[in-house]
Amino acid sequence: PNTRLCIVATNIAETSLTIPGIRYVVDCGRSKEKRFDKVSGVSSYEIRWISKASADQRAGRAGRTGPGHTYRLYSSAVFDQHFKAFTDPEICNTPIESVVLQVKAIGIDRILSFPFPTIPDPIALSKAVEALVTLGAIDKKNERITDLGRQMSNFPLNPRFSKMLALSIRISSRQQQFGNVT
Repeated sequence: PNTRLCIVATNIAETSLTIPGIRYVVDCGRSKEKRFDKVSGVSSYEIRWISKASADQRAGRAGRTGPGHTYRLYSSAVFDQHFKAFTDPEICNTPIESVVLQVKAIGIDRILSFPFPTIPDPIALSKAVEALVTLGAIDKKNERITDLGRQMSNFPLNPRFSKMLALSIRISSRQQQFGNVT
């Protein structure tokens, strides 16, 4: 009694989770998002404006179980000029080597003909194939998955890390088979 529930978070107000008793949402209009540079292959976190759809989603959380109000800490001019209509699909913001490896592991050799719901950038696809060839997960000649690649696809990790695990398992089994030789 006589208290208010206050949540301070970035994207909590965008989830489908309904927290009872939320009457007010204070929307800063920003979120920290992981961004992937397709050219350099480096991921980084950036603070960016949210999309208009995200702003509407955040506003919709206020008063789900009763009357509510949203306070936006940005002007309508910022909303109109800097907010995109929708957030970019996640596949456009992450390295896709793991996705390519999984698609190859289920027997689809022609990655460009795979019916992705959102088609990744062709440059990102070619870089992913190139990285997997370098790691030895895909054969360079015909771009088919190798035995090492099939083993790597069993780990829910970035292919660089899954190769380390796959090779460590091989080394460990050889040491057990032939004795620990240094």
